[in-house]
Amino acid sequence: RLAGCGTCRERLHQSLTTSASLPVEMQQLDMVQFLLERLPAHPSLQGEKLLYHTPCHAEWANVRANMAAGIYASALETMTGATVAVSPGCCGESGMGAMTSPAIYNKLRSKKSRQLATDLADMPSDSPVLVGCPSCKMGLIRILMQPDFAKSEKKRRVLHTLEYLAEQLYGRNWNRKFRKLLRDGKALDGLRRIN
Repeated sequence: RLAGCGTCRERLHQSLTTSASLPVEMQQLDMVQFLLERLPAHPSLQGEKLLYHTPCHAEWANVRANMAAGIYASALETMTGATVAVSPGCCGESGMGAMTSPAIYNKLRSKKSRQLATDLADMPSDSPVLVGCPSCKMGLIRILMQPDFAKSEKKRRVLHTLEYLAEQLYGRNWNRKFRKLLRDGKALDGLRRIN
């Protein structure tokens, strides 16, 4: 089973390992981990600098949680040829946490805002911030929209790592091309296969 964020991957793992109806144990992986472990290196970004925001729930499976961000960043470096810096700290979004406990999550967001300002000081203005979690993507976009960030930072893109890899391989219009492939693909037993 594949997931698009660490929280979902952990939850799937918990649900599936406690289910008595499954005949075999199923492995749950983050989609980025699945791809980075299988695709050949595409080091077209040699010399580029990227920033990866670590989520609260590690995406990388089958490793200690405190090592997951470093492994993720290292695999991304190997795949792209870029240097990947890790930006620690909670973004303060946390799915429903930001809405249900704003006092706590606003403090976390404020701390991450200071961390992000430091981390982005060394990054080129056109370099995106990469995340592996949709909630973190929203959280970082909210942080960059704050008045204390420079106007240039408000335009900085925050991308899920999968979006970024797709852009590097297929260009900025990758999603339009992908949707066309899906539309034109043949359906078989409820699955649509594309090349």
